[in-house]
Amino acid sequence: MNTAEHLLSGLKGSNPTSVSCATHVTDFVNSVGGQMWSMNHLRQGISADLGEYGYIQRDADGERFVCLGHIDELPDMPPTSTFALHRKEAPNGSTPWSKVHHWPGEIFSADFKLDTRINYTETSVLIHDISRENSRSFFWDHAEDIALRHGIRLHELNLVVEIRRTAQVSVSESKRLHSDGPSSSRSVYFHYLPLIRSPGECSKAWGYWSLESIPAASPLNDRPVIEGVSLAHKKTACYYYLSPLQAEVVRTLNSLRRPDFAKSEDEGRFETIS
Repeated sequence: MNTAEHLLSGLKGSNPTSVSCATHVTDFVNSVGGQMWSMNHLRQGISADLGEYGYIQRDADGERFVCLGHIDELPDMPPTSTFALHRKEAPNGSTPWSKVHHWPGEIFSADFKLDTRINYTETSVLIHDISRENSRSFFWDHAEDIALRHGIRLHELNLVVEIRRTAQVSVSESKRLHSDGPSSSRSVYFHYLPLIRSPGECSKAWGYWSLESIPAASPLNDRPVIEGVSLAHKKTACYYYLSPLQAEVVRTLNSLRRPDFAKSEDEGRFETIS
């Protein structure tokens, strides 16, 4: 029997105010089945940082993320991660994900060895995310209160759970790069800058390209120009949110495990399911 079936079985015929009813709900909340939120990513150019929560405001000028706070400021919230995951993705396969413990406190450098014999694209991906326990605590223990306090619907609330920083090398026009030897040993480097503000906030200039393996004392503004080689980097923010149906499930189950939670009669509390 999975956790959802166990929950429904336990709720059948139970008194909604009974201890056993609240226990069944709590077991579900702490299970994999309780991690039922949806995921999306912010459009390029929208600024948001790991662990921030808020909502997306849309108007005639476009979209922006309105930050309402950070999970590190919430009571009883587990600490956020102090490491990132990194891997290289290339046409001949990807390296396994590896933990980078010295980042975000120090510079992390990705080495791209240029193979001038072929056209190809190679990518370095550095991911900083929050734990499942952070997400669980936010949506089950805090989201309702936050939405009520700020006058927004529960399904409008977003939590930034992952920041993906990608550096990409694309080699083309390889004939123009050929040397007399079988291949050039030239390398180019992308230096990921450390997070310099807390909690979990990255500077706007979060990394830079260089022909030097050792990071400079101050970030370089000029991107190296290599004939036939394209250098690019981007930052993508992913967030969790509740659909109207998921929000209604959270509200209903929380009313069983948190009967003392002060309910508001304001219609803004209720989710419209279409």
